Amino acid sequence: MASASRRQTGWARAAAAALALAASWLIAPPAHAEPPTFLAETDRNQVAAGEVFLYEVTITTSGQRVESYQPPDFKGLQVVNAPQSPNQSTQMQMGPGGTFIQNSLSWRYQLTPAAGQKGVVTIAPARVRVDGREMRSNQINLRVGAGGGPGAGAPPGAAAPMASSSSSSANAEPPPPSEANAANFVRAVPDKTRAFVGEQVTVGWYLYFTESQNKYETITEPRTDGFWTEDVTPPNARNRAPQTQQLIGGRLYQVASLFKRALFPLQAGKLTISPIESEIAQVDFFGMSVRRQRLKAEPVVIEALPLPKAGQPSGFEPSHVGRYTLEARADRPTVAVGEAVTLTIDVKGQGNLRNLHAPSLPRLDGWKSYEPKVTVNLDPGDLVSGTKTVEYLLLPEHPGTTMIPSFELPYFDPETRAYALAKSEPLRLEVTGDGAARATTAPAGPRPTTGGGPVENLITTEIRPIRNRATLNRDLGATFYRSRPFLGVLLVPPLALALGRLLARARERLAADSQRGRRRRVRQMVRQRLSAAEDHRDAGRWPAFHIEIDRVLREVLAARLRRPVSGLRMDELRDLLLQRGMPAGEADRIIAALEGCDLARFAPATADAGAARERMTAALDGAAELIVAIDKTPLREEPAT
Repeated sequence: MASASRRQTGWARAAAAALALAASWLIAPPAHAEPPTFLAETDRNQVAAGEVFLYEVTITTSGQRVESYQPPDFKGLQVVNAPQSPNQSTQMQMGPGGTFIQNSLSWRYQLTPAAGQKGVVTIAPARVRVDGREMRSNQINLRVGAGGGPGAGAPPGAAAPMASSSSSSANAEPPPPSEANAANFVRAVPDKTRAFVGEQVTVGWYLYFTESQNKYETITEPRTDGFWTEDVTPPNARNRAPQTQQLIGGRLYQVASLFKRALFPLQAGKLTISPIESEIAQVDFFGMSVRRQRLKAEPVVIEALPLPKAGQPSGFEPSHVGRYTLEARADRPTVAVGEAVTLTIDVKGQGNLRNLHAPSLPRLDGWKSYEPKVTVNLDPGDLVSGTKTVEYLLLPEHPGTTMIPSFELPYFDPETRAYALAKSEPLRLEVTGDGAARATTAPAGPRPTTGGGPVENLITTEIRPIRNRATLNRDLGATFYRSRPFLGVLLVPPLALALGRLLARARERLAADSQRGRRRRVRQMVRQRLSAAEDHRDAGRWPAFHIEIDRVLREVLAARLRRPVSGLRMDELRDLLLQRGMPAGEADRIIAALEGCDLARFAPATADAGAARERMTAALDGAAELIVAIDKTPLREEPAT
């Protein structure tokens, strides 16, 4: 077992050396720093009175300076436990685009609602300065007074160990899922499994893994038949999934939040969310995917309860579930005959706003109305909330006073399990002027009619009529555009552009082929030499092993210096390395390794096979380290003779 472990270690170091060598010379693009992210999350979006929950805010940077952290305003929530200092972690990722180092600072708080606190509590953003620029995290909307449980903010069980001893058994950590027997799995987590028709159910999809993964791809999206769906994935988590740690069934998992969706049941009964299928893979040092694994989540069943019949208004819309307020306003209280006024109806609140039917405008005598303009603006957060705006354009036809009655919107509140009514204030509009004066401003002549009634001309007098001609106005222009020089003027620019593009692509392809071929040859050489040396070590061939080590070092030096080094004496090679900018310490290590290979080729191998293998393993690891050092050291170009 020890020899196998050493073999894997040696091969890993050799592979790292090959990666560094193949990715560097003149072709590797510089690593670009990722922009910082500042993300706040809770382990649930509903919490009961006296229940302890977890709030965490994390700043992820690529080496920027982080300072002046200010915690958020918790809006009356009691802080059970606050961090004295942030948790710090560093993650390094290596890929074809370079090496990325990410630093993360996170602050975790244990919070509980104050006595008698109910309703929706908004936790304001936390603030921090990154390289002198202030950043704010996202705000969190938390529903207080409902039953707790794992919500869309984090996977189930994430905060159960943090709960106080007074928590009930219903808040204890759920048993491990059946998928937890595997090293990697995908899971869908709803914040509730029973809801009324039209009530929001937030579902988060999470990836659980025990080994670092470089690639994730969704193969089959989950189907949500029978639901109205809204995507509530945080914008800063769409391209980079935030990760946490979770202990399930005695095994520590890394948990990545993939995406979140708010689902609104459209019908009563048991509705099934189909499984998501995805593929994860690790990427080797050549950028190829290895160890592919296809994962499939378990389906999720949501029981949609019918809305209560008691107290339900006549003709109630099932999509009006949530909590709303209604406001109506006109852009001006007084308007002249023939001038337009805009009537705006705002529906604000939490619920399925896109599918909500706003109150319609009643018939107003003496007014013309046009089709309304409808816009929906949703606020960020796990709970779908925002404003639905309906704008009517009204045109008065005669003077007088008009009272627009109040608008009404009945809705069902799932928290109180009762129906309520949102109502706006009535509006008073004064119309001035004379209706007959409008007719005098119209142009003379007969007015077109359809079906016996006049049709209003909406084109103003400032717009001139369009007059078309069969030919151009000027003879000079007509003569030129029919001539052959005009055809040449049209064709020469696109032909010249196409020719330039072809020449540029040809030069780029020639340069890319040359660099690609050189990189491929160097990569194959390093891999073959190190693999051959490893085979000689396993077979106990002492001289052949050191010959391969000597060859790979000399060929790497020749490729790096762009000149042969096989005919140079050791002192000449050392002088050349120092002349090209190699540090003296590194040059001495390279010369010592080459001299050791020469000595070992002719020296008798030790009788102890285990000791010989240990010495060859050490030599193989040392060669891999030297290859990395040769690659990373910036060298000067050889002076022209």
